[in-house]
Amino acid sequence: MGAGPNWHDWSPFADSNIVICYHAGDYDMHGTGIVRIFNGDGFVIASDGLRRDLDGNEVSANEQKVFNTIYEKAAFAFAATGVTYVCQGDVPFDVCQQLKAIDATLAAKQYDSPVRYIEAFSKALKRVFCEAQADGRIIEIRDYGKGNLITRVLFAGYYLRRPFMAQIGLYRDGQKIDSAHHSVDNLARKDIKIEISGSEAIKQSFLSADDLTFPARDLSSWDAVRNRRPFTIKGGVELARTYLAACASPEGRKLDKECESIGGHIHVATVTLTDGFQWVEPPVKNCG
Repeated sequence: MGAGPNWHDWSPFADSNIVICYHAGDYDMHGTGIVRIFNGDGFVIASDGLRRDLDGNEVSANEQKVFNTIYEKAAFAFAATGVTYVCQGDVPFDVCQQLKAIDATLAAKQYDSPVRYIEAFSKALKRVFCEAQADGRIIEIRDYGKGNLITRVLFAGYYLRRPFMAQIGLYRDGQKIDSAHHSVDNLARKDIKIEISGSEAIKQSFLSADDLTFPARDLSSWDAVRNRRPFTIKGGVELARTYLAACASPEGRKLDKECESIGGHIHVATVTLTDGFQWVEPPVKNCG
């Protein structure tokens, strides 16, 4: 099919790959709701803005969790879920600020592929956590996620004008920073991919045409997904917003206790070849 047809030329997904996946329970009270979507025309990436401390107390409802990088060879977004903030020593360890610093260093090196960039990012992520342990910013690594997962970093966008998604998972062995595993998914123009980190129960609610748990929602984009029809970037924004808003709602928290860690200001961005990274709904605290 070559590069594939434009959205308006698509028939139902007969010539497309549609993947809906979910990362279950990769966080505790530091949990983050993140949605990544690719519809062939570009990406949508969205997150909530809630931050809680280790005792479950709300610290902020306006944290920025989605960040962008734009340089000669790439335009993409990245976000973290799992451990994103540690305040155990005299100086807090802010994972999102560390991610921004890592990206700034790697961007200057102009890697020739997303694989090489993610490999380098993976090594740097482990290094900054080890340094935080060594200097006392991290005193104890608690049981933050399943399978000894500490932090997961998610990427979505274009590298050398080619669409990709990637992820890095940092793991522990007891109190030792163990390993950082990474993967890169090079996408085709015909691919449709929806990835949700958050509540499985709410995802299933939206995918069920008969579930009226959230009756006020606009279902048009979810109808398209259920019926394997293409949708626009605007539709992808709707998917992300309605899902995260449902997680943060009283009904969502009643349905799934994991939603207690999701809330605050929802920020949403798109990444396309024509416009690069664009905020649809910017964070309250815009750190880049």
